[in-house]
Amino acid sequence: MNNKQSWLITGFIFAILWPSAATATKVALKDAQPLVVAVFRFGIAAAIMLLVSHFILKNKLPQGREWRQLAIYGLLNISVYLGMYVVAMKEVTASVGALTVAASPVFISFLSLIFLKKPISPRILLALLVCICGFVVVAWPLFADASVTARGLVLLLVSMFSYALGTIYFTSRKWEGLHLLTINGWQTLLGGIFLLPFMLLTYKSDANLFQPASGQEPFGSRSPFLLPPYYYG
Repeated sequence: MNNKQSWLITGFIFAILWPSAATATKVALKDAQPLVVAVFRFGIAAAIMLLVSHFILKNKLPQGREWRQLAIYGLLNISVYLGMYVVAMKEVTASVGALTVAASPVFISFLSLIFLKKPISPRILLALLVCICGFVVVAWPLFADASVTARGLVLLLVSMFSYALGTIYFTSRKWEGLHLLTINGWQTLLGGIFLLPFMLLTYKSDANLFQPASGQEPFGSRSPFLLPPYYYG
């Protein structure tokens, strides 16, 4: 397998897995609060990435100003973006959530025009218009049965703008050769830590119990932290 084929397969797998987070999130929200799902998901993901980066690949730790950059990146890309996203998924359907994620490159291109002073093009404007129309077409019929709320859509859009800002911030910083896995691991961990106080403030123990579909008693202890693995995808 050559390098081109490898990138093609990787891109194909990523295109399948990334939008599927919307469906996985909807499943998780049946038995857990949004921020509980988010914080545990980020904690597990960060632990895996940092373990591989520092203990297996022996990558260097961030230094000096890189910690501040990671904190800002984590705030935009994890705390605000994914924090608001998982809360919004409580009030929208998985299809609307997946559509929003798929449209994120358009948000990035649009904000690049503003922050990076890139010239606007008719294609960017057309893509933005198509995305807005897509949101309306998909979401409008769902307002009737309350599957989608206006607040949920607003939270989704704000989260996408935060993601776009985070991406622009990432590309405009100098990372001094810091490995991508190291960057993602630490920004995920820091972003999850920033969300932790909000999770604790809104935490309700009776809203975070895994109940099997059969209606039987939850397995093992009734601890809210015993969630099945798919809850964190």
